[in-house]
Amino acid sequence: MNKIKEQLRLKMLGQLSDEKTNLDVNNAYGVVKKSVLSFSNFLRENYSTQKILRRSDLEENMWRLVNTDSEFTTEELFKIWEDEK
Repeated sequence: MNKIKEQLRLKMLGQLSDEKTNLDVNNAYGVVKKSVLSFSNFLRENYSTQKILRRSDLEENMWRLVNTDSEFTTEELFKIWEDEK
């Protein structure tokens, strides 16, 4: 079992029967997977981890909006992505 499914299972343990827990874990995993891939594409299409003029790397956990000097943390960008959905 993969790490995400295991974490979901542990969070739901004892709440439902084993059969329903398996179904809920698989459904939740599908939502997580789709969201992770969507967020990853959002970052790839709109943001960079390099500064625009010097082409040097940004600090860890920082992203730059393509063609600008605006910098954001991964958490800030997740909130922006989440609010757009």
